Amino acid sequence: MTVGKYCRTDQQDRWGGTGSPDGKTVLEADDDAAQAVLGEGWRIPTAKEFEALAWWCNHEWIAQNGVHGIKVTSTVNGQSIFFPAAGYRSATSIWNTNEGEGFKGFYWTSSLNPKDALYGSIASINNDAPERTFLPPITSDFNRYERYWGLSVRAVTTEETQPISSPHMGHEFVDMGNGIKMATTNIGAEFPDHPGDYFAWGEVRPKQSYTWSSYRYYDGFTVTRYLAQYSTSGGFEVINLYPEDDAAHVNWGGSWRTPTADEWRTLLDKNQYRWDWENGGFRVTCLANNNSIFLPAAGVYMDSNRGNVGSATTYWAAGTFGSDSKSITTLSGTYIQGFDPTVNISTAERRFGFPIRPVLGL
Repeated sequence: MTVGKYCRTDQQDRWGGTGSPDGKTVLEADDDAAQAVLGEGWRIPTAKEFEALAWWCNHEWIAQNGVHGIKVTSTVNGQSIFFPAAGYRSATSIWNTNEGEGFKGFYWTSSLNPKDALYGSIASINNDAPERTFLPPITSDFNRYERYWGLSVRAVTTEETQPISSPHMGHEFVDMGNGIKMATTNIGAEFPDHPGDYFAWGEVRPKQSYTWSSYRYYDGFTVTRYLAQYSTSGGFEVINLYPEDDAAHVNWGGSWRTPTADEWRTLLDKNQYRWDWENGGFRVTCLANNNSIFLPAAGVYMDSNRGNVGSATTYWAAGTFGSDSKSITTLSGTYIQGFDPTVNISTAERRFGFPIRPVLGL
């Protein structure tokens, strides 16, 4: 029943025992969950930063993707973020979470409560409060929760972030130079580090098994459509997907499509791009503008089994060069602990299941 850290002198006996007063009132980096999870540069917001969201923003209680919470919109630049009503954890129970039209959400700040070191300072959203409001930490008597409870964390960074263009058909993209505008996520992925869905080449829906017998254009002897119409042995040097067979275009619409082999080759130019292994995938950085994308190591589906997740990444290209029409050009990368990661242009049987990272362009 003692306070081991973050204990003011006047609060050393607050927990019924002799604490260890240190005068610390703000989380140090080693104790910051945002930095531990997201890395250097990220941190839990200060109480002052949450106050800015309360006083310099408009607030609207909405449902987003079936989850209720508050949309916070800046009165300065019109940009907005969403805080879900996630409730909190105490012991083994979750309280005040999304019920009906949503209820409450609680978010840690990096500060102790100014009145009592037993509590952390928090910001909260409250569907039960007047005007369904966003409550800043300065309402300290209400907005304080005991430190051992489980509350949500919304991270902030003061580092300059790369510009992400306005979404196209609801999906964000990054300008990677050389005319390559690449999506920030794979098809079917909610976040950049999620693998998303897996597709056989020329198919537009994920499935349970990735075999020749389940492949859309296989009749037991030949890959009927693409061997007959696009076969390299028939005089075609390049196989390219029609838009109606391109999972990126069919699933996302607009000008989204699967990258070409040449676009993947461009991204492999060491004079223009840097590839770094980072937390289970590759961070690709354009040296000209410092913009970057993350390609998770999603592995591969062969038959009904997924393998090499976290160590290998393969992405379809929209076409291929070569004499074997059953194999399609891919971008392939691998990481083995103790060795340098490798990335190259390769080929794979079109029946395999790989993720797709769309690009913009006709």
